[in-house]
Amino acid sequence: MTGTGEGALKMKRFIAMLAAMVLLASLSVWAQEDSEEAMEEDLLTEGESLYTQQGKRDPFTPLVVMGGEKPGGKAKVRPKETGIGRFTVESCLLEIIATSPSQGTVAWFQGPDNKAYKVLVGDEFADGKVLSISLEEGEVIVRQELVQDVTEVKPFRDLPLSIRWQGGKGK
Repeated sequence: MTGTGEGALKMKRFIAMLAAMVLLASLSVWAQEDSEEAMEEDLLTEGESLYTQQGKRDPFTPLVVMGGEKPGGKAKVRPKETGIGRFTVESCLLEIIATSPSQGTVAWFQGPDNKAYKVLVGDEFADGKVLSISLEEGEVIVRQELVQDVTEVKPFRDLPLSIRWQGGKGK
């Protein structure tokens, strides 16, 4: 009979270990859920979003974009591969006008990617071409091409860009 008593004891130990493993597994799942909830709460208190795009449309971008609509008409956009030609005139900010011994008068723009781009007379944006750069006036003139419209007298407009001074206005 000692054999059956030993077998019963082994069975009790096995059941006890199995119960302990189930208990530990449920505790770890509970702790993991608790830590995920705490992380979500931390993100919410820090002002970050829990939304993950995962191939879906960004819900915060408008469905209809009225971009480029200015009183002078819509700009015709033909983006280039590299440099300032990838961006429209309105998306860039004129930062500096300087003279260079080898290149003459040069303008530096800040692109929407927060990088600096050197521009010379004749260089092209996605929607226009630089006509002149004036160091004295602190101004760059860009001929912006407009969408063809039969009512338009000119398919372009000359857009003066000024450096913003510390007061927030151009010269």
